[in-house]
Amino acid sequence: MKVLVIRFKQIGDVVLTSVLCNSIKRAFPEAKVDYLVHDVSAPMLEGQPFIDALIGLSVAERKSPLKFFRKVREIAKSNYDIIIDATSTGRSAWISFLSRKAKYRIGRDKGKAIHFYTHLIPEQIGYKVDQRLSMLQPLIDDGYDIKPIDRLQLHVDETKLISMRHALTKSGVNLDKPIFVFSVSSRISYKKWKLEYQAEIAKHCIAKYNAQIVLYAGAPHEMEDGERFCALVNQNDHVFNNIATPTLKELMALISHANIFIGNECGPMHIAQALGVPTVTVFSPFSDPEEWAPSNNPRFRSIDWLAANPYATQLSNTRTLLQVDSDEYTQAYNGIRPEHVIAMVDDVVESCLNLD
Repeated sequence: MKVLVIRFKQIGDVVLTSVLCNSIKRAFPEAKVDYLVHDVSAPMLEGQPFIDALIGLSVAERKSPLKFFRKVREIAKSNYDIIIDATSTGRSAWISFLSRKAKYRIGRDKGKAIHFYTHLIPEQIGYKVDQRLSMLQPLIDDGYDIKPIDRLQLHVDETKLISMRHALTKSGVNLDKPIFVFSVSSRISYKKWKLEYQAEIAKHCIAKYNAQIVLYAGAPHEMEDGERFCALVNQNDHVFNNIATPTLKELMALISHANIFIGNECGPMHIAQALGVPTVTVFSPFSDPEEWAPSNNPRFRSIDWLAANPYATQLSNTRTLLQVDSDEYTQAYNGIRPEHVIAMVDDVVESCLNLD
């Protein structure tokens, strides 16, 4: 049996959708399970035991209709038995259209190219992982013995772990002391919580847990925000902003060494959860934690403006009404105060970590 899972999007979306590959591979170890993603996300999935082949879609292939069509035509030649298109756009649907011999061509009912699929899954609200796993239902209904696995899982190569241990030690990090990885930046400006507030949380973690605050830096904006953050904590020697993570593999190896991951909602947050690292995540008014974070899991805690903001009842109660460049948006975001997040950090540390 040959299976293709498709997800064109950013790191977080690709990690969340990987549960489809894992669920199918667990049910059918002999099946060939391939995953089609944007090539920038592919490195973090290399070597994962539930994926047989990664197919990366390059920037050139995404921008050029001709190159894209050549790519999908080549993919269709693989003669997949099952295609699960978790993207389900007019473009991704062409793979199903050119793979009409596949018995199952499962897509999301987004009103686009719906005739290219054999089965359409209604759009749902709630956690994205549950939404993706619902795409297995046509197979389950037809008698396939698949038990959906909703736990995110990623594996880091041992050589990368060893290399990162050397890098951390060389930078002055003591591997025998608590390591708190902070996500202080974001490539999207309106998903970046106030740095001054994040600095207050770092100071608390240093004072209470003797924590080493480690920042990751792979992109220019991350390095710039890291420097500002260090200035806000008065260049504290417990803060390390010199750990280079130029690739996703290095970033995964760094996060694997963390006791906890704290900060903005972002792709690395999903990586941390897939690696089993506890997280405390601050969501912007733009994002809904009910969609992007697991609920009722004491290891993975989230907070957003509706839960923390004393002005929530005075503001638009529908997050889609908040314009990202408005004073209302800023007021809502800043309503998440350091003390709200500190309480969550303390709760996770005390209930899930052994720092003695």
